[in-house]
Amino acid sequence: MSGSLHEALRNHDGRLLTPIVSPVHGLTVTYSNNGDPKVYDAAQSGMVFGSPDIVDWGSGPGSGLPVEGSFEDLVRPDLLAVFGSAHETQCNTIALGGASYTVAWPPLWKNINYLSVYKPGTPGTELDWMTWLVGVEGAEGEFYLFSLSRYNWEP
Repeated sequence: MSGSLHEALRNHDGRLLTPIVSPVHGLTVTYSNNGDPKVYDAAQSGMVFGSPDIVDWGSGPGSGLPVEGSFEDLVRPDLLAVFGSAHETQCNTIALGGASYTVAWPPLWKNINYLSVYKPGTPGTELDWMTWLVGVEGAEGEFYLFSLSRYNWEP
């Protein structure tokens, strides 16, 4: 599934994203740690590429200022930065470069498996690491994209 997600992101192609999004729960995207998740149903997820819709993703770390922007301007570049680089992938284990906050899979989602896709920091600048937790849900005998949650170093 991560290959299909990466292909959809690279090609700005909602037709590739829609069929891998959970038909039961849609796709929940959390861009900021402790931020406000945005839930897209399968049809909406296919329209995120190129959409000018500004989303309130919650408060930014350190400043507390609102983090606002479109999926295309904020989420997609960070997903591509991780999936398009040398990265580590682990199942049901969180890999990250060190955080000043607690990173944990939400207890509410305890029955959902996830992949941790981690891009280590640049040597000499180790604080530019990033991790995306990719929730994967089984439904109708198939596996679907359930959630995307971004983690990175915060002050």
